[in-house]
Amino acid sequence: MNTKDCLCSLELLRDFVAKFVPLPVYMKNLVIDQIETSNCRLWALRESLHMDEASFAAFFDMAVEQYHQYEITGTKVPAEFLQNVSSRFTIPVEWLLCEFPMLPIPRPEPANSQ
Repeated sequence: MNTKDCLCSLELLRDFVAKFVPLPVYMKNLVIDQIETSNCRLWALRESLHMDEASFAAFFDMAVEQYHQYEITGTKVPAEFLQNVSSRFTIPVEWLLCEFPMLPIPRPEPANSQ
């Protein structure tokens, strides 16, 4: 099964569960089980932009090794970085902090380079 099929299956499963579990309970469990983390949200955003880690890191003028650590579940992502991602791609920082449901992924629009 390729990545696209896996993501589609996950979306179908989430839709099914959402019909039977109240959203606050659903979100609380995803965050508690560390299925939904800022690390995963960064990965999902980067993948939705069709960027590799090197390109994404370069966009933020940082080493790819440093950015790679941010996508590892359990690693704390600095709030300043999340705010920077939020403002550069005009997506809610609350989404990156897992305060909004994972799907749909907000449609990011890169800000103009300075």
